[in-house]
Amino acid sequence: MSEKHFVCVGAMCSCQFGNAPDTLLSETQDTHFINDADGKEKYIVTHKELQQPLQNKTFGTCNFSYPSKPCKPQIQQWQDYYDNMEYACNGGSPLLETSKAICAIAGSPCIQIDYHGQQANPTASQAEEQAGEVLETLNPVCPMTSKPQIYPTQLRLSKHF
Repeated sequence: MSEKHFVCVGAMCSCQFGNAPDTLLSETQDTHFINDADGKEKYIVTHKELQQPLQNKTFGTCNFSYPSKPCKPQIQQWQDYYDNMEYACNGGSPLLETSKAICAIAGSPCIQIDYHGQQANPTASQAEEQAGEVLETLNPVCPMTSKPQIYPTQLRLSKHF
């Protein structure tokens, strides 16, 4: 995948040793938004979200230990975040959908992002701008950006039928 999405509040993550996903929160910054026209909900999640920045604070049952116990994740560190940018509000860099977290229980990068949390919300004007190009891509035989051309062979055939 050449394009990687930033992670925002509402992203789903899971642990390879757990049996249930959980929703990621942003507890260290409430200034920078993404994919949110009103700037109220979709905070960008940074690598400074440690311990339990999760809505339910669990991934279900932890199968790392024997016997299995209820999961109580303790995120110690995030890996593979976007380190070309740092926010002044918390000194954090945005997480990417390929970022992984190291849990203190497992001691390995076992927590992954399953869904980055962003949703496409195109406006009507964006749809109008792209309509011709999209329709032409879907149906290249009948381009929408130019007038249809009638060739002499088509005229002759239509006269006979």
